[in-house]
Amino acid sequence: MHLVRRLGPRSLRRVARDLGGIQAQVHSAAQLQCAVRLDGLAPQAVENALYKGKTLVKTWMMRGTIHYLDPNDLPVWAAASATRRTWNKPYWQKAFGITAKDVQAAIEIIPQALDGACLTREALADEVHRITRSAALDELMRAGWGSILKIVAAEGGLCFGPNEGRNVTFTRPDQWLKEWREPPPLEEAMKEVCKRYLASHGPATREELARWWGFTPPDATRVLTRLEDQVLLIDREGDNAYILAGDLSALDAAKKDNRVRLLPMFDAYTLAALPHNSVVPKARRNEVYRKGAWVSQVVTRGGRVVGVWTHERKANGTVIDVNLFRRNSASKAEVKAALTPITPFIGDVAKLSIA
Repeated sequence: MHLVRRLGPRSLRRVARDLGGIQAQVHSAAQLQCAVRLDGLAPQAVENALYKGKTLVKTWMMRGTIHYLDPNDLPVWAAASATRRTWNKPYWQKAFGITAKDVQAAIEIIPQALDGACLTREALADEVHRITRSAALDELMRAGWGSILKIVAAEGGLCFGPNEGRNVTFTRPDQWLKEWREPPPLEEAMKEVCKRYLASHGPATREELARWWGFTPPDATRVLTRLEDQVLLIDREGDNAYILAGDLSALDAAKKDNRVRLLPMFDAYTLAALPHNSVVPKARRNEVYRKGAWVSQVVTRGGRVVGVWTHERKANGTVIDVNLFRRNSASKAEVKAALTPITPFIGDVAKLSIA
């Protein structure tokens, strides 16, 4: 989405909306996702959108990962998150040493603790402990992975505020954001999530939808079935894939774009492609989707991943290393052209190597 027809620099919010969120476990990677889709994006634009204009909001959402979202979407995503409540499963409670009752209490109490406030994790944990006196909840509040905070964020009870030095802060989205609306009913929200995913990433299989949202393939099937005549099941190079009915004519009219592109870590296109073997060759999957849930920076041509790339800033400039899966699948001139929109974010290139 927006890789072929790039948008203007003021369309950050639209990019976040159309992609169904910008994965932002690594802020610099999120910036690059925007840079490859927006012409003339300023290096501080994403930061300003998050904390000055508030046209983006930072929170934990799909797959328990940090995303930058369109604030208008947050209530919808939060309502749909009820389909991913692993915390009410016995295995989760056993692993974290806490009950579903404790989690439900946290979902109610953490927004109370954040009422009118923007608190660091430590300060928020102190306030929640003062209210609950729960040792198990206190331990989870202070844990490095932020398990309980992710749950509350996904339910719409907290989001990130501006950093205080090196410390992140949390606040209430209904008070922090300029616009807020009450979350819709679960079924309506989940239908909207599914339609938005297909609008950006379709045609897609139920497995791809399930992986992206973070629930099971049977759950995905149930939602797709409820959409009835709004979606179509088509053949996608041997896979049964779904597409919005209204997008079929555009798909039929689409022309292949053979341009070489460099996409950043965790790019929405690469994430949505798993496990699409026609986009990422199965034999190369481990080079793209690495251990620890890291998703590599990739080189694409015609929508297919043809290599991976890395960059490293050094004193005399940035060093770029490109590893192509097949020799000559991208020329040096094409790679240089693909670097143009992201150079302001990674620094001037001192050395470019292609293997």
